[in-house]
Amino acid sequence: MHGGMKARSRVVVALMAVALVATACSKATAGGAGSFDATSVSCASASACFTVGNVSTIGGPVQGLFEGAQVGTDAYLSYINSLGGVDGKKFKLIEKDDVLSPNNNQQAVESLMAQHVDALVGSFSLEDSAGATVLSKNPTIPDVSMSLDPTTNALPNNFSPQPLGQGWNTGPLLYYAKHYPNAIQHVGSFIGSVAPSPAAFAGEEDVMNAMVNVGYRVVDAQQFSVVATEADFVSEVAGMQAKGVEAVDLTEMDVQEADQIIQAMATDNFKPQLIFSGGPLYNSSLIANAGSGASLLNGAQIGQEQAMYLPSDPTQPTVGSSPADDLFLKWVNKVQPGWDTNKLDLYTLYGWASAELYVEGVRAAGPNPTPSQVTNALANISSFDASGLMAPSNPAGKQPPSQWFLVTIQNGKYVAGEGDPATGFRTDTFGYYPKVPVFTR
Repeated sequence: MHGGMKARSRVVVALMAVALVATACSKATAGGAGSFDATSVSCASASACFTVGNVSTIGGPVQGLFEGAQVGTDAYLSYINSLGGVDGKKFKLIEKDDVLSPNNNQQAVESLMAQHVDALVGSFSLEDSAGATVLSKNPTIPDVSMSLDPTTNALPNNFSPQPLGQGWNTGPLLYYAKHYPNAIQHVGSFIGSVAPSPAAFAGEEDVMNAMVNVGYRVVDAQQFSVVATEADFVSEVAGMQAKGVEAVDLTEMDVQEADQIIQAMATDNFKPQLIFSGGPLYNSSLIANAGSGASLLNGAQIGQEQAMYLPSDPTQPTVGSSPADDLFLKWVNKVQPGWDTNKLDLYTLYGWASAELYVEGVRAAGPNPTPSQVTNALANISSFDASGLMAPSNPAGKQPPSQWFLVTIQNGKYVAGEGDPATGFRTDTFGYYPKVPVFTR
């Protein structure tokens, strides 16, 4: 997803980060890759290896929030180390936790700059705009990471494996409109916020605008507080049912809230024609924790710009599944045993893909490259797909993917959507709606 199709559903969690003052610290990894583990590499001198930093949110109000970003980064760099590194130089990874605090994010980046790292790789935080102020003063140091912040994305030394677009990918929306023409005239959306206010719609604005632009009619938009724990969503769901909602949008939320909503729908016997969302809900915990509402997820649609990377039924064809997905799962499990089946998420893939893009830049920069040379090399990588695990995008040109993939839930499993190509991503019904205000409540 761009925003929702990528990871903007996590943005609501940022509102929970109030008065955090803990200092940034390194995360201890329970690595299993032995001497290949990028967090355990010893460098005889500064020039003996490539030293990279990662600043992600691990602690704070939601423990382990983006830990997957560090696991994925470590996994790919450890894999490259197992091959001997690049030109005999291995990769050392220094991990920092900003505990969802802007001050800590900035301090962590400053600390890494003081340690003369060669790059930042695979970072993921909702507070990275603070660290971006440091990166802007160090333009020769590449930052190869996913970011939801437009200012960070715009930095000339930031290279994302899937750049954000200023707007919304309409491919999935057009697909749903074609297959559920009546349902899209009766859409209900859930939006997380601190308190009911027009500003609470900021995170949902792009998808709302895109929906309206392609012919959707939003009849109800329910706000909920992400600070005060919701006991349930029964009243909100009842309100939607009373307004005749037939399509429920779960784009702007985390898996935990989605499960609560699904359970409330089951309690109220609310069975809309369509439930749809983006990439963060491609997570095995959604189905496992839906409780009595699990059957309502049957037929749910998830439009994303990544392949089906979760461990799955080997008879189920998945884009990019072999050998790239096998390699991804193998090395994630090496550095964090059990992660592949228990905690694997979109952020793990982002970390892996960011590290792969960085290594591609190192190789393209020539023997024993400087950070500046790697930055220049990355500025010439105009096509990247993480070996088939992601829809192709243009990191150098900061252009988002122009393709997507449909995942549906059938009988408690994620399966490829109807009409998905056997290999590659969908190019049909693709569009991109720009960031222009249209939706009003």
